[in-house]
Amino acid sequence: MFKLPVDPYYVNAATWWLENKNHDNEEFKAWLKEQGTEIQKHDSYYPWLDFESPLAATLFRIRWADSVVSTQH
Repeated sequence: MFKLPVDPYYVNAATWWLENKNHDNEEFKAWLKEQGTEIQKHDSYYPWLDFESPLAATLFRIRWADSVVSTQH
């Protein structure tokens, strides 16, 4: 399992989703899975995103490193 910190990557991706798609949590989870990560339920705060491969983690990191993203899908 490969990890990335939640901030700024998840924050940027979630912000983009809310501004450009919708507020459906299940669709958001499916979309994140397409992006290479799947949010797992934890009993306490877990400040990481988990990825199956280093390539998926790197692509997510590149895609969502900048908070000014207008064309991501």
